[in-house]
Amino acid sequence: MLAMAAIAACEQPQEEVTPALDLNKTTATVAADGGAVEFEVTANVDWTADADQDWVSVDPQTGNGNAKVKATVAANETADARTAKVTVKADKLTKTLTITQEGKKADSVVINEKNF
Repeated sequence: MLAMAAIAACEQPQEEVTPALDLNKTTATVAADGGAVEFEVTANVDWTADADQDWVSVDPQTGNGNAKVKATVAANETADARTAKVTVKADKLTKTLTITQEGKKADSVVINEKNF
């Protein structure tokens, strides 16, 4: 009888896990000189994170469950603001963090009236 109970226990289907994914931020702004954006991934399954621009790196890029993630943003040498998206995927779920980086401010020029 004990052997039959063990066999019956092995045949029970495992519970399906309903995937869950969330980020504690969906937007962030970074100064032109660069920096880092830290955010938290809340998940109950494996996930991946990737940036759509090469001036943003993500660490870690994979995980299982909850984790703190850092997106490092390189300096913006142009005067134009720019935007990148960090996409986190888990199973069929997707969440996005949009990072906006300010453009480099032009150096101010002091005009001396004697030069005119």
